[in-house]
Amino acid sequence: MAADIGRIQVDFVGKPDTRFNAPGAKGLGKVAMAGVAPAIANAVQTFFNRVLGS
Repeated sequence: MAADIGRIQVDFVGKPDTRFNAPGAKGLGKVAMAGVAPAIANAVQTFFNRVLGS
């Protein structure tokens, strides 16, 4: 659930980072992955609650 995740602050930097790659492109992978672990944990918990009836 979204309630499982704390506040996330995202900052955008308006200049390229050419130390990492020639075009200076950056990614937002960590921001996009922030909700994946809690979502999987909730899905597993829901599954076992239904199967085991606890």
